[in-house]
Parts: sequence; structure tokens; C-alpha cells
Amino acid sequence: MVTEALYVDPDAKMEITIQVDEKDMILSADGIVSVKKLYNLFDGKNGVQWIEEYSIIRNEKYVCFYWPKHRGGINSCKATVFDDRVDYTLYDIKIFYEIIEKYGGDEKRIKEQIEKNCKLGTAFIKDKTYGWLCAFNSFSNFIISRGLEKFVDSEFEVIDLETDKPISGYKEGKNAYDWGMNYYENLKMKLLKC
Repeated sequence: MVTEALYVDPDAKMEITIQVDEKDMILSADGIVSVKKLYNLFDGKNGVQWIEEYSIIRNEKYVCFYWPKHRGGINSCKATVFDDRVDYTLYDIKIFYEIIEKYGGDEKRIKEQIEKNCKLGTAFIKDKTYGWLCAFNSFSNFIISRGLEKFVDSEFEVIDLETDKPISGYKEGKNAYDWGMNYYENLKMKLLKC
């Protein structure tokens, strides 16, 4: 595909450094929507609309979607597990905080439960990511601190961007997290309001 030959990852150098527990942590930008996905969604062979959409979605760097940078982190895992869906990534983070709340200070048990119950559990229990997520203390603090209020309702239930309804659980089956135009348009609308 021509797009792969011309494509240079804009996130490769999009990093910020923050302090967590008096240690530097590098966060890297999330691509939010892959060029390949947009190409397929807009049938790239028949026009340039996919290029225009990509420039809209990538025109801004949404700091709310920067994640701890390391191999096997949230950014790469969400692409594999959730087909890059932001909504289910946030839902998984919500489950992370529910486990933290349920098991209190028992870090060993918390990490076991996170790995067992969160789809991105292997990324969440990496020391840097675990410390970063724990620093927010709760899902509501995470959402507010990261400026992600548009992705949840007033009760901090994560909104499914495909159906525009609160997520009540994980999806099952092959290609369960595939997404189409409705997801993309809702995502774009929320991002442009950030």
C-alpha cells in the first residue's frame, strides 16, 4: 500500500516528561486512529477524504491521550486488544480502579486481579504504568485530571462511542471491537471539543 511507503509515524517524537513519585516518567502520544484504519474506513483507493480526516484527527496532539512509554504499554496493547478503541481502553482503566478500591493496599493481590480481570492487565501492572495510574487515586480523578470528561457520563460510566450508551461489560467474539463510521464520528466530535 502506498500509504505505508509514505507514512512517517507522527508519534515517534511526541513525548512529554512528568514527575511521578519524584521520578521522571516519559509519556508518549497515542495515535488515536491509525492511518491504515482511516484509509480502509474511507475506502482510500477512491479519493483523498481519508487524508483530510487524518489531518483533522492528527492536527492536534491530545495530551489527554499520552501514556507511559515502554514496550508492551497501554498504547501498543490497546491497538491489539481493542482495535485502538479509546472507549474500551477507558473502560478497562475503570476496572483497574475498581480492583484497587476492592483490594486496598494488598499490591500483590491487586496486580494478580488486574492481570486476571483487565484486558490490558499486562500493561497496567508494569511498574511505571502501575505507579502512574495509582497516582490518580481513582477513576474519576483520572478522568478529570486527563481532561476526558467527554468520554464518560455524569456518573463516570464510560460511553461506548459506537452506540453512544454506557459500556456495561466487555464484548465477546472475534472482531468484537471492530469499529466503523459511527465510532469515528463520535470520537472526532469529542476530540474536537477537548
